[in-house]
Amino acid sequence: TYKSARHIAAAVGALPPGPRVIVVDNASTDGSAELAESLGCEVLRNDENLGFGRAVNRAVREAVRGDVMLLLNPDAVVLPEDLARLLAALEDAAVAVAGPRLLHDGVMQRPWWPFPSARGAWAEAFGLHALRRPRYDIDADVPFVVGACFAVRAQAFRAVGGFDERYWLYGEEADLCRRLTTAGWRVRFVAGATAQHVGGASGEASSALVNEHFVRGSERFVLDVEGATGLVAFRVASIVGSLIRWPLLRSGDQRRSARSFRVRRAARSLLHHPTRLYPGADEGPRHRDAMNCVVNDS
Repeated sequence: TYKSARHIAAAVGALPPGPRVIVVDNASTDGSAELAESLGCEVLRNDENLGFGRAVNRAVREAVRGDVMLLLNPDAVVLPEDLARLLAALEDAAVAVAGPRLLHDGVMQRPWWPFPSARGAWAEAFGLHALRRPRYDIDADVPFVVGACFAVRAQAFRAVGGFDERYWLYGEEADLCRRLTTAGWRVRFVAGATAQHVGGASGEASSALVNEHFVRGSERFVLDVEGATGLVAFRVASIVGSLIRWPLLRSGDQRRSARSFRVRRAARSLLHHPTRLYPGADEGPRHRDAMNCVVNDS
């Protein structure tokens, strides 16, 4: 949680009785931790906003003892019957992660995605990704599910070292699922399970920072998997795709602002540090930068 007092009661209240509910609070100042305690949750308090991955890893090290963990954003709600469907998918011993459909006010959010890649970015730039539309009405093995809500086998999570803590916000679930599939596990999308998800609730007042970390997470993934050449190609594709779509977006459209941000950011990166994430980045597992203490949707 990070300043999640408006949402956490709904998230906790929908869970079935019995399982332990552990809330890791990233130095909220709105009473999130106290509210979680009043709801009967076990609360682990951090002195600063450590980000999603590090917070979850702390809970797994210090508190989690079960065979299966449900990772749940405070602005997400999953009902007992939907949770049961996720757990049923994990009865297959080869499945490490199971994720549901995501809805907000009746509108579906994308529940799973392909891994970020330079090739995928170029396909999207020219609209080729639309030739093969993903299906969300059938169960399927997928590259990675969105981290707002998913069940994960604790044994598998620990076996691959948990979340990579270099990912502060966004990208950590993609990286986790990539390492799990590389190790031989499967990631399952469960079409019959649904979670309600507001999305980005903790970052409503810091959209620029959220955009920065969204792009940064994708770039880190591409750099880890494809190296410096892949990162350069990914950035160029981002510029090309954004410029192609620019005339199609009306002034004031949030997507136009996001595209503008991506063009400026990618251009600066290619000019000043084309093969690195950003100047002075510490690529170690405990990386934190000056921006990362502001917002977290964990």
